[in-house]
Amino acid sequence: MSLLSRLSLKRRIALFSALLGVGLSVVFASAAWWITEDHEMLVIGVLVEGEVEEARTALAAGESPRLSGGARLRGWHLGPGQPLPVDMPAVLADLADGVHENIPGLHEGMHANVVSVADHRVIHLMDLSSVEAEETYLIIASVLVVLLGGLVSALAGRWLAGRALAPLTGLAGDIEKLPSPPATRPLTPGLHDPLLRRVGQSLDSYQQRLAAAEHD
Repeated sequence: MSLLSRLSLKRRIALFSALLGVGLSVVFASAAWWITEDHEMLVIGVLVEGEVEEARTALAAGESPRLSGGARLRGWHLGPGQPLPVDMPAVLADLADGVHENIPGLHEGMHANVVSVADHRVIHLMDLSSVEAEETYLIIASVLVVLLGGLVSALAGRWLAGRALAPLTGLAGDIEKLPSPPATRPLTPGLHDPLLRRVGQSLDSYQQRLAAAEHD
C-alpha cells in the first residue's frame, strides 16, 4: 500500500490542490520574473538608444559624439589609438559589444552597454540599482506567493472536499440506519448528484431484492 493510498480522500484532495496551487504560483512568479528582466533591458534601451544613434550620425559626419555625463548615466567615446578617458573605469575597455552586468570592480546594479561603430566604440555605464532592488523585492514576493498559494489551495481544497463529500457522508449514515429485511427504506429521493443517485438506486434495488428473498 502506497503512502498516498493511506491518506483519506479529503487529505488527498487537499494535497493535490496544494500541488496545483504551488504549480500555478510558480508559473506566475516565473512570468513576473521574466517580465522584470525584459523591463530591465527595455530601460537600458530607452536610456542609450537615442545617444547611440546620435553617436553614429556624428561619427559618420566625422564629428566627436556628445554623450551623457550624469551620475546615473555616463557615456564615453573611444576612438582608434586614443587613450582611455581618465574618468572611465578601465575594466569597461575590455568588454565586448552588448549589455553587461556584474562587472568586476563596480558595485552591484551597474550595467554597461558597448556598441562598436566602425573603428570606434561607444560605451555607456548605467546605475540601475533601483531596478535591481525591485528584482530583490520580486524574489521575496514570489516566494511568498508560492508558499501562500500552496497553503491557501490546500485549505480551499480540504474545505471543498468536505462540502463535496458531505452528501456521501449523509448517505453512509442513512445506510447505517436501514431496517433489517424484509423492510425497506428508499434512499434515492434525497440524492441529487447523478453519481450518488446511482448509488442510492443500486442500494434501493438491493434492499428490494433482499426483501423479496425473505418473502420467498
